[in-house]
Amino acid sequence: MTDSYIKRFAFLASFIFISKFVFTANATNSLRDTAISPPLITTKYNDTFYNSVLEAAMGIAQPYLLQQKYYTMPGVTVNGNALVYNGVTYPVSEVYFNPGTGYYIPSSSYAQYGISNFKSVWPNQCPNAFYDSATHSFNAKIDCVGFGTRLLSAIGGTTSSTNPYLSFIARIKTNNTGLMASKGFVATAYEFAVDFPTLKTAPKPGWAYIAGNVCATSVIDGYNKTLQSGLGTYNGVRKGGFALCQPGDVMAFGYDSTSSSNGHFMILETKPQLLDATLLQTYYPKVSAARVKSFSTAHKVYAVPVIDDSGKSAHFNDSRTSYSGIGHGTVLIVADTADDAPVGFIFSPGTSISYSPVDTSHCYAISVGRYVSAAQLPVTFSSFEAKSSNEKVVINWQTATESNVSEFNLQHSIDGFSFNTIFSVKANNLGAGNYTSTHKYPNKGANYYRIQTVDIDGVISYSRLVSVPFVNDAERLMVFPNPARDFITLQGTCINRVTVFDSRGTIILNQAIKESKNSSISVGKFKAGIYHLRAQASNGECYSVAFVKE
Repeated sequence: MTDSYIKRFAFLASFIFISKFVFTANATNSLRDTAISPPLITTKYNDTFYNSVLEAAMGIAQPYLLQQKYYTMPGVTVNGNALVYNGVTYPVSEVYFNPGTGYYIPSSSYAQYGISNFKSVWPNQCPNAFYDSATHSFNAKIDCVGFGTRLLSAIGGTTSSTNPYLSFIARIKTNNTGLMASKGFVATAYEFAVDFPTLKTAPKPGWAYIAGNVCATSVIDGYNKTLQSGLGTYNGVRKGGFALCQPGDVMAFGYDSTSSSNGHFMILETKPQLLDATLLQTYYPKVSAARVKSFSTAHKVYAVPVIDDSGKSAHFNDSRTSYSGIGHGTVLIVADTADDAPVGFIFSPGTSISYSPVDTSHCYAISVGRYVSAAQLPVTFSSFEAKSSNEKVVINWQTATESNVSEFNLQHSIDGFSFNTIFSVKANNLGAGNYTSTHKYPNKGANYYRIQTVDIDGVISYSRLVSVPFVNDAERLMVFPNPARDFITLQGTCINRVTVFDSRGTIILNQAIKESKNSSISVGKFKAGIYHLRAQASNGECYSVAFVKE
């Protein structure tokens, strides 16, 4: 393990662990500049996949919003265009960069994303937004959809059933009624905006069409076929209910071919906030009260805080004060009073009230889509803990939200990868609940627990892992050296079989060894990284330990 890797890991681990609990926002006006209340913040940056769209957006935007002083965090100070943490300076650079030369980075740069199988999502090219461990720098040189497809590709996994970007491509291409870029290339905001309205079903997990409006479908159909003649007839539909949007939803505008850009892509940071005449007036201090009241009577106007990548001050009261790039802003959405369908948007309101409705030649569509991962369904845990008590383990979990849940299965593992259900209970579905169980015969070694949630549709999701060790000093399994380079030595009692798993749970080594208290295993051919070792003793008991291969 290199020194730069250690420093990167240490910084990100401390940075993100602390931020999970104490991240705050400098919001001077709750309507203009609203942030998610702590402690909702990602537990990952680029090292592993995210669980949700909002988590990915918050995680990737985190250093940029800190530099812009939209967020503050104890221990982190801002020095110009850099963050200072534990005496180390981390430059933060961001450039709003529309497609052109240098818009993509080569696959040789994938390693800087810290995702070993990222190539499965982006086999050829990838938007440029990553942490450079060599220079301790956070870099972003992308446009709004480069940012969007970057974060969508970093959620869940690398298959069409677990990754939102791949699953969206698969659904649109199966429908064959709308445009969508190929895997490995950045889509356009236009594609997202006109494709959301074609999603007629809402699988769980997966994508759903939440609200939107399109201009004449014949116009979109003609434009789509100009770009891709083999498409079927466009079947997007208008859908009201914009107030039902949630944090993490994707909102996209699709512009026509005469515009200077193809549209805009953004992630909702909070629910839309409906403005009355008094609140709307705060956005238009130089417009008469009569004009503001007339406008708010004729339309529904929502303040929508978003995270995106755009030009400097592209939204009202924007966090981007020094230069363009990843940041936070508030856009105003105008909706129809009859069905609450979005019909227009307002960027940077101030001196007048004007917006771009979808029935003009400027905007073909305004739509909102939602991706729900398996990890988000169908319950939110407020607590989950396991504690030893008289040679037993008492497990308690509490749900904050609970609906359409069939049952909870408490699962146990001795290695953190292979699990067995040891207790099942029917969910109460009362909005929240408290549950408890006792594991009478825990492993004399590591014990891992998780909650498997099964909803009424059969969709399965999992809680985080908690662990409880039961190891006597005389039976403790030790591995040295750790980190290791060429070999490791096991120190334990009567070990006769060893299994080694990589960080994804794949078995790398499974072999019987001579019964001994000290046995050596060659790891010279292992790739650098973190591994989990499970040792089985002659009496059938198992012990687990982690080690690092340099």
